[in-house]
Amino acid sequence: MIEDYLYRFKNMYRISPSWFKNSIGLAYSRLPMGVRYGNIYKEYKAFLEKSQRWSYKQLKEWQLYQLNKLLKHAYKNVPYYRNIFNERGLKPDDIQDLSDLRKLPYLTRDLVRENSKDLVAKNFLHSKGIYFTTGGSTGTPLGFYWEKGRTRSLERAFMWRQWSWVGYKPERRDRTVVLRGLLTNNPLGDYDPIDNSLILSSYNLKEDNFQKYILRIREFKPTSIQAYPSVITILANYILQNNISPINSLKVILCGSENLFLPQRKIIKKAFQCRVFSWYGQGESVCLAGNCEESNNYHIFSEYGITEIINNEGNAIPEGQEGTGEIVATGFNNYFM
Repeated sequence: MIEDYLYRFKNMYRISPSWFKNSIGLAYSRLPMGVRYGNIYKEYKAFLEKSQRWSYKQLKEWQLYQLNKLLKHAYKNVPYYRNIFNERGLKPDDIQDLSDLRKLPYLTRDLVRENSKDLVAKNFLHSKGIYFTTGGSTGTPLGFYWEKGRTRSLERAFMWRQWSWVGYKPERRDRTVVLRGLLTNNPLGDYDPIDNSLILSSYNLKEDNFQKYILRIREFKPTSIQAYPSVITILANYILQNNISPINSLKVILCGSENLFLPQRKIIKKAFQCRVFSWYGQGESVCLAGNCEESNNYHIFSEYGITEIINNEGNAIPEGQEGTGEIVATGFNNYFM
């Protein structure tokens, strides 16, 4: 019940005028993260602190346990998957290890569009789902549902662990600048008291605004900037070309939603004189990966789901081998669809 009220509040908050956001948002920000995102956030945050130190064997055992739970749910409650199992003469118990998952067909975007109603679990009320669409970065946007009170809260817990690796801690109310494709009422940014963040829209990042954006960021004194790699690279190039001094408060640049290429990483790091961190994820919430404090390699979060790289022949590339192909993943955080 509390998740429903918080969800309605957040929707109302997003479209509210600045004076309302500043007063109500500040009060809301004082609530503990466990209240704002529910008990499941609190539980998973504690769980992820422990599991990040687990052995490879422990992680694989936990994945198999979660997969078995998910398959039984899908067979019992999701018409699309019940049909898939029956067509192949399978039961959930026939999948005994992670490699057995390949007995089931891949789920493509086209299949999701064609079977969207049959992919929704029938043991949920419709009101327990939150409808989203992807950004369309790989083509036509895809519509899907998240499980209200669960998927978003778990996402937040995983992002908390990921960002904490490189020094940004939202629960400590560290100041952050969000430089992404968001609409704001003010061309020079809106303050969001809930996350103690300055929202700067990438749509307004034009040459005559570069200096104003840098000044705004410097005055705000953030410890981090969350940005699209392509957008923060534009600002970084301007800083280098004009010999602008670094922003001393910054500790890390958090890049997501696009590939971060090595030349971009070098430019951003040189301009801002701090660590550049990148993560990979998607709206469907099936795979999450990110850098850590030790290297620029991507760590796949095993607790988030099962992730495989599939080659051009449709076969999974074995662990430990290099190869290129598609990312195919099975997420654990959304039982609604």
